[in-house]
Amino acid sequence: MVEALYVEDADYFDKHALIFDAAQNLALDPQRSLDLIGSIAAEHDKRA
Repeated sequence: MVEALYVEDADYFDKHALIFDAAQNLALDPQRSLDLIGSIAAEHDKRA
């Protein structure tokens, strides 16, 4: 499931855009992709 994200600034948008790259690469390198998604989610939680 993909949530709508509020874009505060370009850097914030770029970080969340990586979620889509990570999802595409999930089959190629699952652990790296999951780590990336987790770190982005943690950053999102800090800003919330």
